[in-house]
Amino acid sequence: MEKSPYSFSIKRIISSDYTAGIFIAFPFTFWIMFLIFQDNFFEIIAILMTSIGIPVFIWRIHFFKTLYSYGVEITGIITFTTYTGRGDRIIYEYTFDNRKYSSGNAVAPILTKDKNYNIGDEVLLLVDPKNPKRAVIKELYF
Repeated sequence: MEKSPYSFSIKRIISSDYTAGIFIAFPFTFWIMFLIFQDNFFEIIAILMTSIGIPVFIWRIHFFKTLYSYGVEITGIITFTTYTGRGDRIIYEYTFDNRKYSSGNAVAPILTKDKNYNIGDEVLLLVDPKNPKRAVIKELYF
């Protein structure tokens, strides 16, 4: 039996998902700054960023784990792309249960640099069957 090229990896989610990456990087950065400068300002910001960042990060990991476990594979069509250099955005349309949806992903630019997604391209999506408005491009995250 051939092994699927897709798997769930927290490391892949952190490097792929702009939101997860930011909410891990910010607390880490401020803790480093606090350790270097020993300034109470950086300690307060680090504590604040950690108290926000960890719950958001856990929520994102849960979202992707749920999609990986229960998501339905369907084909979508890219309708819009923008490459900002900070976090790229890909918008796509798809049909699930005879209803048309539009969704998008904000992704780390390193992932889209070599893929060259274009308007009109077909992409394999994972759609949340309980909330079909939520979908991701499978090859970007798994």
